Amino acid sequence: LLKCFDEALRRSEKTNCHLFLYGQDDHIGDNFLNIWENENEYFRKIHRIYMDLPESSRSRIHFMGNHPNSDLRQVYSGADYLVNLS
Repeated sequence: LLKCFDEALRRSEKTNCHLFLYGQDDHIGDNFLNIWENENEYFRKIHRIYMDLPESSRSRIHFMGNHPNSDLRQVYSGADYLVNLS
């Protein structure tokens, strides 16, 4: 998603695009295959991708952290686009 957003910014002439990422740190893995990664490893991978992006893209990506579900209705209704990765 971060790389796609970066590419979209490069191709677009719009200057008001921002990406807001909501969610908490998590354990990830595949319980069917009994494969588990370390706590927060998923977000460390995202951070490495983020740091490889140019500053012009990074300044438009906002990590919002975890929010209660009651707050997300307002977030979703204010978005032009919504990508749900869960």
